[in-house]
Amino acid sequence: MKDLEQERAVATFGTNPPLRRLTNADRLLQEWTAFYPGTLRPKLNPKRFRTDNREALERADLTRFKAYWGGEMAADRLTKHIKPERLTIYTRENPLPLITEMRLKADKNGDIEILDAFWDPNVTRNGGDVVPPILAYADLMATTDGRNLEAARLIYDQYLAPNSRTLKTAP
Repeated sequence: MKDLEQERAVATFGTNPPLRRLTNADRLLQEWTAFYPGTLRPKLNPKRFRTDNREALERADLTRFKAYWGGEMAADRLTKHIKPERLTIYTRENPLPLITEMRLKADKNGDIEILDAFWDPNVTRNGGDVVPPILAYADLMATTDGRNLEAARLIYDQYLAPNSRTLKTAP
């Protein structure tokens, strides 16, 4: 928080408890989005897979695996605008039950990627089996695929921009 305050990205008001307000949420979003693919994402133990059971996987409710759709599938669920080609899954627990039930096979060139979930599930509002919109946005922006960039714009317009002027941080 001190770094954000020094960069004047957060303003603090009061003392008991202090209220903090983001002063430039759009700039922070763009910086986080730019640094996420090279800084945090590689630390999330990414593993690639393929399956002969893709339709079942796409229909699956990942909540029973404590897992969430990211990237293209999250965009599809949030905007209904994109047909996913690559599947990104974030999981809080050992992914072995998901891997086994969905008949995933390790494949370094596979179109399914599983990563560790890293956010506090209590701060997300979208619920269900989809990552927070900011993460779906970052996943999509990390690609050079025009379809993904268009879906990212829709997520930004529908979920991120409306909140960018009213974001507050927890004390």
